[in-house]
Amino acid sequence: MQTPLLEFTLHTRQLSKPSALQCPTDTNLIPTQVEALRVQISEQLQQRADVMAALSSSRAFLSRGFRDIEMLLEASFTDID
Repeated sequence: MQTPLLEFTLHTRQLSKPSALQCPTDTNLIPTQVEALRVQISEQLQQRADVMAALSSSRAFLSRGFRDIEMLLEASFTDID
């Protein structure tokens, strides 16, 4: 019969030995994830820039349209007077 200390030591040695059941480590996992996040952030920044440009264009178009309507209304009121 083995003593608990000897049993613990033998168990620890078995755990420290590499086994076939252990998965191989992927040393490129973190850099790959970082690069994927960089690409995702870059795409999101580009989408944001595109949306901001479209919004600016829409605002300019609407403000011109409202000025045109305002001029037409003013012209029609001066004709009535």
